[in-house]
Amino acid sequence: MADEPRGFIYTMQDVKTLVLFVLARLESPVPMTTLYELCFQDDRLSYFDLAIAVPQLVATGHIAQSGEEYSITELGRTDGAVLEGDLALSLRSRCQEAIAQYQAKLRREEYAHCEIVPREDGMMNVVMTQQSGMGQLMRIELMAPNLNQARVVERAWKNRSESVLKAVMASLTANPEG
Repeated sequence: MADEPRGFIYTMQDVKTLVLFVLARLESPVPMTTLYELCFQDDRLSYFDLAIAVPQLVATGHIAQSGEEYSITELGRTDGAVLEGDLALSLRSRCQEAIAQYQAKLRREEYAHCEIVPREDGMMNVVMTQQSGMGQLMRIELMAPNLNQARVVERAWKNRSESVLKAVMASLTANPEG
């Protein structure tokens, strides 16, 4: 028996339902590439499917386009809620996990700030802060020997600032006597 593609997306209606399902769970508008990444949890889905479905959903008023970004409308939210049960549970679960990871990444980027400041001696200061809704939680300033190393530190901070904050807090509060 030949290998057949696996998946649950068979019709353009399935694609549209999936798009509405994903957009309904996002906190902010997304570009087409991000929408595709979040929807691509099914082997049968292609970028071309989205390239057809998304403009049709815009034309029917189910999603809104602002520049290069897309968001769901109230009509899309209502109709999508009725149809989303037609999507396989495993597909919905994979999409929800992808959405959760994406939104966690956005929150990290929102709260983790980094600035590279050149020094007179040619070295770089990397100023890293971790914010919360209440203000600045932590500020660390490190010296890097050059711009390349400063960028390495910057990328690491953007990816791991929360774990650095947790480690610092755990270290500082573990043994108050010590």
